[in-house]
Amino acid sequence: MAHSLDRLGLIKEKLKYLKQRDTRFQTFGASEHMYESRPPLTPNEVSAFEQKHSIMLPEDYRNFLLYIGNGGAGPYYGLFSVHMYNWELATVQNNFLTLPFPHQAAWQPNSDTIDKEALDEDHTYFGNYWVQGSMRICHFGCGVYMLLVVTGSERGHIWFDDRTSDYGIYPTGNNFLTWYETWLEDSLRDIK
Repeated sequence: MAHSLDRLGLIKEKLKYLKQRDTRFQTFGASEHMYESRPPLTPNEVSAFEQKHSIMLPEDYRNFLLYIGNGGAGPYYGLFSVHMYNWELATVQNNFLTLPFPHQAAWQPNSDTIDKEALDEDHTYFGNYWVQGSMRICHFGCGVYMLLVVTGSERGHIWFDDRTSDYGIYPTGNNFLTWYETWLEDSLRDIK
Protein backbone atom coordinates (compact mmCIF):
# COMPACT_ATOMS: atom_id res chain seq x y z
CA MET A 1 0.00 0.00 0.00
CA ALA A 2 2.91 2.39 0.71
CA HIS A 3 4.10 2.11 -2.91
CA SER A 4 0.55 2.84 -4.11
CA LEU A 5 0.33 5.93 -1.89
CA ASP A 6 3.70 7.16 -3.20
CA ARG A 7 2.46 6.70 -6.75
CA LEU A 8 -0.77 8.57 -5.97
CA GLY A 9 1.21 11.37 -4.31
CA LEU A 10 3.31 11.73 -7.47
CA ILE A 11 0.14 11.85 -9.57
CA LYS A 12 -1.19 14.67 -7.37
CA GLU A 13 2.07 16.61 -7.81
CA LYS A 14 2.05 16.15 -11.60
CA LEU A 15 -1.59 17.17 -11.82
CA LYS A 16 -0.87 20.33 -9.81
CA TYR A 17 2.14 21.09 -12.03
CA LEU A 18 0.10 20.52 -15.19
CA LYS A 19 -2.57 22.93 -13.94
CA GLN A 20 0.10 25.57 -13.28
CA ARG A 21 1.65 25.12 -16.74
CA ASP A 22 -1.48 24.83 -18.85
CA THR A 23 -3.28 28.01 -17.84
CA ARG A 24 -4.81 28.32 -21.34
CA PHE A 25 -6.13 24.73 -21.25
CA GLN A 26 -4.28 23.60 -24.37
CA THR A 27 -4.65 19.91 -23.54
CA PHE A 28 -7.64 18.34 -25.28
CA GLY A 29 -10.71 18.59 -23.05
CA ALA A 30 -8.96 20.55 -20.28
CA SER A 31 -11.36 23.47 -20.60
CA GLU A 32 -14.09 21.10 -19.39
CA HIS A 33 -12.39 19.95 -16.16
CA MET A 34 -9.79 22.74 -15.75
CA TYR A 35 -7.55 20.22 -13.95
CA GLU A 36 -9.87 20.28 -10.94
CA SER A 37 -10.67 17.00 -9.23
CA ARG A 38 -13.84 16.48 -7.27
CA PRO A 39 -13.31 15.72 -3.58
CA PRO A 40 -12.17 12.18 -2.75
CA LEU A 41 -14.68 9.68 -1.44
CA THR A 42 -14.54 8.24 2.05
CA PRO A 43 -13.90 4.53 2.52
CA ASN A 44 -17.54 4.16 3.58
CA GLU A 45 -18.75 5.84 0.37
CA VAL A 46 -16.62 3.56 -1.80
CA SER A 47 -17.75 0.50 0.14
CA ALA A 48 -21.40 1.57 -0.19
CA PHE A 49 -21.00 1.83 -3.98
CA GLU A 50 -19.36 -1.60 -4.12
CA GLN A 51 -22.04 -3.17 -1.93
CA LYS A 52 -24.86 -1.57 -3.90
CA HIS A 53 -23.51 -3.07 -7.13
CA SER A 54 -22.08 -6.32 -5.65
CA ILE A 55 -18.56 -5.68 -6.96
CA MET A 56 -15.08 -4.79 -5.75
CA LEU A 57 -13.57 -1.91 -7.67
CA PRO A 58 -10.05 -2.50 -9.02
CA GLU A 59 -7.60 -1.52 -6.28
CA ASP A 60 -5.80 1.24 -8.20
CA TYR A 61 -9.09 2.92 -9.15
CA ARG A 62 -10.45 2.48 -5.62
CA ASN A 63 -7.32 4.16 -4.19
CA PHE A 64 -7.61 6.95 -6.75
CA LEU A 65 -11.17 7.64 -5.55
CA LEU A 66 -9.97 7.70 -1.93
CA TYR A 67 -6.82 9.84 -2.35
CA ILE A 68 -7.12 11.89 -5.56
CA GLY A 69 -10.79 12.49 -6.27
CA ASN A 70 -14.14 11.24 -7.45
CA GLY A 71 -13.85 12.38 -11.05
CA GLY A 72 -12.89 15.67 -12.63
CA ALA A 73 -9.36 16.20 -13.93
CA GLY A 74 -8.31 13.52 -16.33
CA PRO A 75 -7.94 12.36 -19.89
CA TYR A 76 -10.07 13.83 -22.66
CA TYR A 77 -13.13 15.55 -21.14
CA GLY A 78 -12.23 14.42 -17.61
CA LEU A 79 -13.16 11.55 -15.35
CA PHE A 80 -16.76 10.87 -14.47
CA SER A 81 -17.85 10.65 -10.87
CA VAL A 82 -18.16 7.01 -9.80
CA HIS A 83 -21.89 7.63 -9.46
CA MET A 84 -22.24 8.55 -13.14
CA TYR A 85 -21.20 5.11 -14.39
CA ASN A 86 -24.75 3.85 -14.69
CA TRP A 87 -25.93 5.87 -17.71
CA GLU A 88 -29.30 4.24 -18.23
CA LEU A 89 -28.05 0.73 -17.53
CA ALA A 90 -28.64 0.49 -13.80
CA THR A 91 -32.36 0.81 -14.34
CA VAL A 92 -32.35 -1.58 -17.31
CA GLN A 93 -30.16 -4.29 -15.83
CA ASN A 94 -29.50 -4.34 -12.08
CA ASN A 95 -26.62 -6.83 -12.27
CA PHE A 96 -24.86 -5.09 -15.18
CA LEU A 97 -21.54 -4.62 -13.32
CA THR A 98 -21.47 -8.15 -11.90
CA LEU A 99 -21.66 -9.81 -15.33
CA PRO A 100 -18.26 -10.64 -16.86
CA PHE A 101 -16.90 -8.28 -19.48
CA PRO A 102 -17.15 -10.33 -22.70
CA HIS A 103 -13.89 -9.35 -24.43
CA GLN A 104 -10.24 -10.31 -24.16
CA ALA A 105 -9.20 -8.87 -27.53
CA ALA A 106 -10.42 -6.13 -29.83
CA TRP A 107 -13.98 -6.69 -31.03
CA GLN A 108 -15.22 -5.26 -34.32
CA PRO A 109 -17.79 -7.30 -36.17
CA ASN A 110 -19.77 -6.02 -39.11
CA SER A 111 -22.55 -4.01 -37.42
CA ASP A 112 -25.18 -4.90 -40.04
CA THR A 113 -24.43 -8.61 -39.73
CA ILE A 114 -24.48 -8.61 -35.94
CA ASP A 115 -27.77 -6.67 -35.86
CA LYS A 116 -29.38 -9.22 -38.22
CA GLU A 117 -28.12 -12.16 -36.15
CA ALA A 118 -28.81 -10.64 -32.72
CA LEU A 119 -30.72 -12.85 -30.31
CA ASP A 120 -32.24 -9.83 -28.60
CA GLU A 121 -31.76 -6.07 -28.19
CA ASP A 122 -28.80 -6.58 -25.81
CA HIS A 123 -26.86 -8.40 -28.54
CA THR A 124 -27.20 -5.80 -31.31
CA TYR A 125 -24.06 -3.85 -32.21
CA PHE A 126 -24.88 -1.15 -29.66
CA GLY A 127 -26.37 -3.61 -27.19
CA ASN A 128 -25.47 -3.58 -23.51
CA TYR A 129 -24.10 -7.12 -23.57
CA TRP A 130 -20.89 -5.97 -25.25
CA VAL A 131 -19.97 -3.61 -22.39
CA GLN A 132 -21.38 -5.43 -19.37
CA GLY A 133 -18.97 -5.71 -16.45
CA SER A 134 -17.53 -2.28 -17.19
CA MET A 135 -18.28 1.30 -16.29
CA ARG A 136 -17.85 4.43 -18.35
CA ILE A 137 -15.24 6.58 -16.69
CA CYS A 138 -14.45 9.16 -19.34
CA HIS A 139 -15.87 10.71 -22.53
CA PHE A 140 -13.43 10.82 -25.43
CA GLY A 141 -15.82 12.86 -27.59
CA CYS A 142 -18.23 12.06 -30.44
CA GLY A 143 -19.94 9.33 -28.42
CA VAL A 144 -16.71 7.42 -27.74
CA TYR A 145 -16.19 6.37 -24.11
CA MET A 146 -13.40 4.94 -22.02
CA LEU A 147 -14.46 1.91 -20.00
CA LEU A 148 -13.01 0.57 -16.77
CA VAL A 149 -13.58 -3.18 -16.63
CA VAL A 150 -14.71 -4.23 -13.15
CA THR A 151 -15.65 -7.89 -13.72
CA GLY A 152 -14.10 -10.69 -15.74
CA SER A 153 -10.63 -11.54 -17.00
CA GLU A 154 -9.91 -7.94 -18.08
CA ARG A 155 -10.81 -6.52 -14.66
CA GLY A 156 -8.86 -3.32 -13.93
CA HIS A 157 -8.06 -2.53 -17.57
CA ILE A 158 -9.18 0.44 -19.64
CA TRP A 159 -10.95 -0.17 -22.96
CA PHE A 160 -12.30 2.11 -25.70
CA ASP A 161 -15.98 1.82 -26.59
CA ASP A 162 -15.63 3.24 -30.08
CA ARG A 163 -18.76 1.73 -31.60
CA THR A 164 -20.15 5.14 -32.63
CA SER A 165 -17.25 5.46 -35.09
CA ASP A 166 -17.66 1.81 -36.16
CA TYR A 167 -14.33 0.78 -34.62
CA GLY A 168 -15.82 -1.53 -32.03
CA ILE A 169 -14.45 -2.10 -28.55
CA TYR A 170 -10.72 -2.45 -28.00
CA PRO A 171 -8.16 -2.38 -25.18
CA THR A 172 -5.75 0.42 -24.34
CA GLY A 173 -3.37 -2.14 -22.85
CA ASN A 174 -3.23 -0.29 -19.53
CA ASN A 175 -4.69 -0.55 -16.08
CA PHE A 176 -6.37 2.55 -14.66
CA LEU A 177 -3.36 4.22 -13.00
CA THR A 178 -1.00 3.56 -15.91
CA TRP A 179 -3.60 4.99 -18.31
CA TYR A 180 -4.00 8.08 -16.09
CA GLU A 181 -0.24 8.54 -15.65
CA THR A 182 0.29 8.22 -19.41
CA TRP A 183 -2.22 11.03 -19.96
CA LEU A 184 -0.38 13.20 -17.39
CA GLU A 185 3.02 12.55 -18.96
CA ASP A 186 1.76 13.14 -22.51
CA SER A 187 0.01 16.36 -21.45
CA LEU A 188 3.07 17.70 -19.67
CA ARG A 189 5.24 16.94 -22.68
CA ASP A 190 2.81 18.58 -25.12
CA ILE A 191 2.36 21.89 -23.24
CA LYS A 192 4.15 24.63 -25.14
